[in-house]
Amino acid sequence: MDLNSVLAVVEKMFPSANLNGAVEKAQAAISGTKNSLDGVSVTAKNLGITSQAVNEIYRKYGGTMQGRALCGVLGTTPEALKADAEKILGGGQTLFQGTKNVGHGKTKFPRLK
Repeated sequence: MDLNSVLAVVEKMFPSANLNGAVEKAQAAISGTKNSLDGVSVTAKNLGITSQAVNEIYRKYGGTMQGRALCGVLGTTPEALKADAEKILGGGQTLFQGTKNVGHGKTKFPRLK
């Protein structure tokens, strides 16, 4: 599913939202971000995104039908998005956890399509 298809579905769910304007602003804000966990982390911090904001958004929308439906369109869950956001905000540092980390050193987010 491409971005325009996702926007069309979301516009039906939230008809009063100016999604095209929001997408344009978001694309301008993330322009030049390095394709790495550290690059995304720096951009998120530059935008003022905090763990507190992630928790507040999750608390407010994570359990709603609209939030779950939107995540369904994206092929993920609110819990997975929250975990990914926390990973991004924590930066690229991963603590040693023994053999549990074997094969899990990817910086991609497999839950997202």
